[in-house]
Amino acid sequence: MTCETPATAAGSGGKWYATLSTANIHAGGVSTAVRPCFVEFEPAYPLWSDGLHKRRWIYLPPGTKIETGPNPVTGAAPNMDRWVFPVGTRFLKEFARSDGKRLETRIWERTATGYRYGAFRWRADQSDADYTETGGPAALTLDDGTVHDIPARAECAKCHDGEPGKGLGFSAVSLSKPPLSPSDLTLLRVIERGWLSHPPSSLPDPALGSPVPGTSIEAKGMGYLHGNCAHCHNPLGVANAVDMQLRVRYGETNAKTTFMWTTSVGVPSKTWTKLGAALRIDPGTTALADGLPLKSAVYVRQTLRGSNDQMPQLGTVLVDTMGLKDLEAWIKGL
Repeated sequence: MTCETPATAAGSGGKWYATLSTANIHAGGVSTAVRPCFVEFEPAYPLWSDGLHKRRWIYLPPGTKIETGPNPVTGAAPNMDRWVFPVGTRFLKEFARSDGKRLETRIWERTATGYRYGAFRWRADQSDADYTETGGPAALTLDDGTVHDIPARAECAKCHDGEPGKGLGFSAVSLSKPPLSPSDLTLLRVIERGWLSHPPSSLPDPALGSPVPGTSIEAKGMGYLHGNCAHCHNPLGVANAVDMQLRVRYGETNAKTTFMWTTSVGVPSKTWTKLGAALRIDPGTTALADGLPLKSAVYVRQTLRGSNDQMPQLGTVLVDTMGLKDLEAWIKGL
């Protein structure tokens, strides 16, 4: 049996699957492994999700390719930063505690009529996972007893709609990395599988150890922002009015000339003057202030939780202390 979308989706109105066991993902029920036609991958800079153990898979229908070339309608030049996935593509992401107990599984699919995505809440006994349109708390708490918040379907769209292809975490930058294992899915191996319509003419030097340009400190700090902020802070994302582009583009080789650097380092924060009082920080603070993390809007909002002022705004109730150390080190060295 293939990994294709079932012909008839169970659930309300036939719009989605009532349970994960009806989604044709696991070979013999949800207690077994994901079907082998789903290929597991790990992005170079993953999105923070409260320290949960995450696994990700992609299914690409046989004979199809990811569109990375000229737009067939507009004739726009090939763009390795904006991958568009073929009809039938399916993404799967699983969230689990350190003891292996699963909390939620998210599915993303491209069908002949558009895109659909949503989350499934695992039952406490791990017998199955139920689709949730409105999200809410997971059935099991996190390792420290806090509650994992599952996003509503509408919240999924806030992040995914910032990309023309609606996919996140599977891109040229995300996969431009040294392999973590003999089977790790890197950009080179995606090319070798013949998955790209227009493969890049050259690849980043894997010896550098990072798809992000600059020194090790620069790469870690900028990579953290790319993985956690780029899906909203880009010209097509929900935060596009801010003019701050927190994504690294494929092929950028000089950290100081990247769009991320030039639109944030030393640049006054537009939203900071509006949110300054709520954040208890003086208005006029820059997005990233040279050497001053606590005067950097991007940094301070990453330290907040429990309000709309926090960043990222969705999917996290705990601060990423390790990621903030990388961001802090970069800002202090500016």
